[in-house]
Amino acid sequence: MKKHLLVLLFSFASSNLYAASQLPAIDSSIEIISESDGTSDLSGFHFIKTFNDNASNFSGYFGGGAVYVSLPDENDEFPAIHAIAGVNYKLSSLLSLNAEAGFDLVEEIFSGDDRGDEFSNTEENNQIDYSVAVGLIFNLNKSVYIKTYYRHHVFDGIFLPETSVDFTGIRIGLMY
Repeated sequence: MKKHLLVLLFSFASSNLYAASQLPAIDSSIEIISESDGTSDLSGFHFIKTFNDNASNFSGYFGGGAVYVSLPDENDEFPAIHAIAGVNYKLSSLLSLNAEAGFDLVEEIFSGDDRGDEFSNTEENNQIDYSVAVGLIFNLNKSVYIKTYYRHHVFDGIFLPETSVDFTGIRIGLMY
């Protein structure tokens, strides 16, 4: 009886280890952000969780973090909390293509039903700030990468009219 129980436990444990080995590896990193269009600036950081599948050249990620936005043309500056998700396609061990989408998490939480600007009593929609980006990732080693990209960001806050900015940016990522 004990022998059968040990065989059953061993089989159960080894099948669980095998199943776990089939799951993608999860890497954590922090990205330090600097973006500009020559006039407007965005800087801050993101915490990222990346899912790597060794059988595929694709990897996906999600995360977010705090950023500070300066829009001199609109005479506005403000902090924001971004939520992002993206995908990478590995071309080689040193180079990957990247695509990303994101939105302002705080505005999503506080915007409620998006039926207008409660402070100016207008019926103009208050949409969520969103962004899309494409770029390249340069893997310097297993724990450091540089991401260069072009990002289109649309801001539509409570006090800010709809403003779109096309940033070029760089992020330095440190895996931990």
